[in-house]
Amino acid sequence: VRTDIQQDSSENQQRLNRQTALAFGLKLKPGYDFSEPGKSASKPITRRELERGINAIVKEKAVEALLVSSVDRLSRLGMRHVGEMLDAVDAVGGRIIFNKGNLDSSQPASRAIIAFLAEQARDEANMLSWRIETWREGCRLKGKWTGRHPYGYLVVDGRLTSHPDEAPIVHRIVADFLDGQPARQIARALNEAEILAPAASKAAQMRAGGREP
Repeated sequence: VRTDIQQDSSENQQRLNRQTALAFGLKLKPGYDFSEPGKSASKPITRRELERGINAIVKEKAVEALLVSSVDRLSRLGMRHVGEMLDAVDAVGGRIIFNKGNLDSSQPASRAIIAFLAEQARDEANMLSWRIETWREGCRLKGKWTGRHPYGYLVVDGRLTSHPDEAPIVHRIVADFLDGQPARQIARALNEAEILAPAASKAAQMRAGGREP
């Protein structure tokens, strides 16, 4: 993972959407920019920004089209999921336009291609998941650590090793607990010593590496 650059996929998608609007003679409506950084399009989870985008056409009728950079940015759950959105939009005379391929859901020929690309996106997501799963299994068989390292440890050459700053804190917490101190008292003492909690410590490490937590 590169730590000297910022992830800008959302920025690139917005740039592509501006190009799409220009090509189709549309204007982007202020306040109707829907972005979900960090939300997977391949998992059956609630994506509130996606719902807002669809509802802007279907319920609010505030916009006539939803612009998306590519089909796999909309969904990687296959044609059933994509088709439900296309049907809902089509029922009110709306449309979804994709930059990649200049696909307009209101055109029958485009819809057939969208269906193919939706299934292709699902297949690619499943294949990637399988590759990662088998890679992690191979690493486990070799005794290598592949997940997020627990607080108090570092991963060096695939092995867990004590963190020079965090490990003593873990030892302190364990010692205080075994000494009979309640969790609230231990937490208060750590706060008074200005020791960062694991999540805050991780965020500080990311910022130090040039990434935004």
